[in-house]
Amino acid sequence: VTRVEYVKQPAVGEGEEPLRTAIVQAGADLLLRACYNPGHYSHRVEVFDASGIPLDGATRGVCRHNIAGPLCFAGDYVKKGVVLPRLEEGDHVVIRDCGANTLSLFSRHCSRLAPPVYSYTRKEAAGELVLKLEMEGERVEDMLEFWNRAPCPSRPLPIQRQQPPTDTCLLVVDVQPEYWSACKEVRAEFPKFPANLAKTVAACRKSRNAVVWI
Repeated sequence: VTRVEYVKQPAVGEGEEPLRTAIVQAGADLLLRACYNPGHYSHRVEVFDASGIPLDGATRGVCRHNIAGPLCFAGDYVKKGVVLPRLEEGDHVVIRDCGANTLSLFSRHCSRLAPPVYSYTRKEAAGELVLKLEMEGERVEDMLEFWNRAPCPSRPLPIQRQQPPTDTCLLVVDVQPEYWSACKEVRAEFPKFPANLAKTVAACRKSRNAVVWI
């Protein structure tokens, strides 16, 4: 289950069918095979509004959608050209056929956090679904700990560190001025970017790491 963060619809010419791109919170970091080899692997998707009510075309209308993930490369698409009820920010996309193999292919690309894992059972009498948390999702602190691990003593690095690995956090923010400062359209599409970046910096500093900006 993933939430729609942003929706983009490029301008279309007269008579052209609109194609909306819904950017969700799961992409090639989890759905590796579907994104890198869509010709052989595919997932069924279902869509719901922010309160969990199934969406239908009679209410929203239908159009073609690309379901895009959050990673920073052009191939991060879970589905392309799929016809769905019109998605909006805050809606939910259920990506089906995701078992343990999906989580085992999890990638650290863009320092993504592993999601929580739930199982469910259905009570036969009442038909009620019971959810159980099987694995907690990672926190930003968990990700920082992953990148700050000390080298293995049996395999020392050829160049010794000048500082213990927990003293410094290297934070790379790859946003070119022409794609942010000089582009009001991008700033309008990603209004939460400054706040999210501030949260990342705050998490680094909370762990008492010196933050190096590039």
